[in-house]
Amino acid sequence: MIAFVMRLFDRTRLPCRGLLLHALALPALLLLGAGCRGRAEFRRGEELFGEGRYREAYRSYWDACRLSPRAEHRDALRRAGRRAAESFCRAGRDQEAHGHLEQALESYALAAEYDPGCLEALDGYDRVWESLETHRSLEREMARATATGGSGLEEARRARDAALAGPWAPGRREALAEAVERCAARAVAPLRAATFGGPLSEDRAALLALQEGWGRLGAEAEELAREDEEGLFSPDREAREVASWGLAAPVLGPIGEEARGALAVVERALAALDERSRGAALEAAGDLAAALEAYARAAEGHPYHEAARSDRERVRARLAEESYQSAQVRCRAREWREALPHLEALLRHAPGHSGGLELLAIARRELAERHVAAARHFEDSGLPSNALVRYRMALELRRDDGALREAVRRLEEAIAARLRPRLRARLRAVDAEERRLRRELWGVDDEALSRLERTLEAAVQAELDSLAAGPPGRAPAGARPEAPLWIEDLDFSYPRGEPSSGVDRSRWIESYDMVPNPTLGAAAAVRDAVRERLARVEGAARAVPEPRRRYLEEEAVLLRRELEQAETVLASLEPTVPSVRWGVAAYPVVLVKSHADVAARYRLDGEDRWVSAALEAVDRVVEGDPARNVPPDPEEALSRAEALRILAPRLGAAIAADVGRLLATRDERYYREALDRIASGSFDVATENLVVFLCSRRGEDDPLVADAASRLKRLTGCDLPALWGE
Repeated sequence: MIAFVMRLFDRTRLPCRGLLLHALALPALLLLGAGCRGRAEFRRGEELFGEGRYREAYRSYWDACRLSPRAEHRDALRRAGRRAAESFCRAGRDQEAHGHLEQALESYALAAEYDPGCLEALDGYDRVWESLETHRSLEREMARATATGGSGLEEARRARDAALAGPWAPGRREALAEAVERCAARAVAPLRAATFGGPLSEDRAALLALQEGWGRLGAEAEELAREDEEGLFSPDREAREVASWGLAAPVLGPIGEEARGALAVVERALAALDERSRGAALEAAGDLAAALEAYARAAEGHPYHEAARSDRERVRARLAEESYQSAQVRCRAREWREALPHLEALLRHAPGHSGGLELLAIARRELAERHVAAARHFEDSGLPSNALVRYRMALELRRDDGALREAVRRLEEAIAARLRPRLRARLRAVDAEERRLRRELWGVDDEALSRLERTLEAAVQAELDSLAAGPPGRAPAGARPEAPLWIEDLDFSYPRGEPSSGVDRSRWIESYDMVPNPTLGAAAAVRDAVRERLARVEGAARAVPEPRRRYLEEEAVLLRRELEQAETVLASLEPTVPSVRWGVAAYPVVLVKSHADVAARYRLDGEDRWVSAALEAVDRVVEGDPARNVPPDPEEALSRAEALRILAPRLGAAIAADVGRLLATRDERYYREALDRIASGSFDVATENLVVFLCSRRGEDDPLVADAASRLKRLTGCDLPALWGE
């Protein structure tokens, strides 16, 4: 440029050439020096940009533009700014994902400074700034709730909302746990102190306030715990992560249980106040028994209510005095049975009442002597059941009297012996002519007949012994008289049915081969599918940030276990399995049906009864076919002697079962006859029948037994099944 200026000066040949030379040379020299300095900075920026050091390149480009704002320098500056902004945006995204929002905000701000037109930097800056403002607002609300005490679990809800607003701090989990525990302790403390810290208040307004407080606290705890549980299924990732911490359940669960328990205590106390008011109304109306029950419920529901306890003791003392006066009146009139309820009520209200104890002993002694005298009278009159009832009632009053206990045992054994005598099975002997006719008609020999008689008699006796024992508790043990059970007559028939034709089928193995296992392919496909899923999950886990990476790693652990199971199943399979082909052949058969029937006639209580037992058999006859591998099966009809051997135990069981049904029907007749006697006014005979019926059904529980016991109690005042159960 200086040469150009000099040449221009030489052409002009002006007279003021020296002055013009100085005027033009100075700016040209300044421009030439500035261009050289900008060139050096630009070349330095190019070197740094090529090395990927974009921030340093940006500074060099900036210096070059400042010294020489050429288009080339400005383009390079913008290019380096975009690259630096991209690196700051990546750093901001990573910091935001890990919860370092303050650093992310700074990174996005730097990215916007390097590249003011970067939309990602601007959007990221706005997003992080909004998130920080949200958290600062929630923190201010939490601080205000902490300072003012909040309402219920308000602080816990705000702390959870702060955690859900985004990963704003590494310690958000610890902060949320601390806030939940702190608010729980502060919310429960005053209610716990008022309810369990000392005597519960007797004031209804205070109790209603406690009821409202515990109810509200329990409802808020349950609602917050439910919201935390529902967060596990939320589409929002942050909500699922916060819910997976499970911080609410360990704290709010016990609070909900304590609130329910405390609410029950307060509600019982409120109900106790109502019961006391009701007891006062009943006492004023003269119903002292109902008033005592109301006062007792009030004292039980509110143990710290001194007035309720005083009212209960006052009414109890009045009832005890009234019972004592009534008992004295009955005892002076020698109405011992009527005096007992009053004395029992007296001792129930005042257990240590000396006068009541003395009168009770006298009444029990006198009433027991009356029962014993009545029992001896009934026993002498031939009414043992009435005597048993009176002895039982006397024994209830004098439990240590051995003579009464012995009398009860003796009468119960006598009634049981009459009800259930020891039956002895006897087979009536037959003469030689009848025995010969049986051999000819039945088609058996003497040995078969003798075996039938022995087996039948033993089977009947065994079943009768089991029947006499009965269920546990039916009758006391003791000697019983024997009574014969005569088996009067026997009959036997063995008709043979007509043969019928049929078709049967047989199978045999035509071929046996080892073929490849068809399940190997399916097992291998399952293994390959699991392996492919595992590879995809592992690859995805390496490419995503926390907490998504943690979820994928847990899923990968499960898939590895599933892969191990699939490989174990595949290794356990055999490479080949047997393949069998069966051949089927049809062949004719002949079915021969036989029916045997043996019957016996026995006598019990003058009544003859026939009982029978049957046996059916089907024999399969096959001629056989060696060509088709069908073996022969000749006829194997059941012999008559074998049929008698099989039928003898069955007939014995049938006889014993019929005897049991007959005895049960006879026992029920006692109940029916007792109803007729009650209708006709013969109460002593009705008592005889009812006691015998109850003894026959002792240990059983059915409607007839319950009705008979109820009727006996109304007739005699004795609850016989209840005395047996003691």
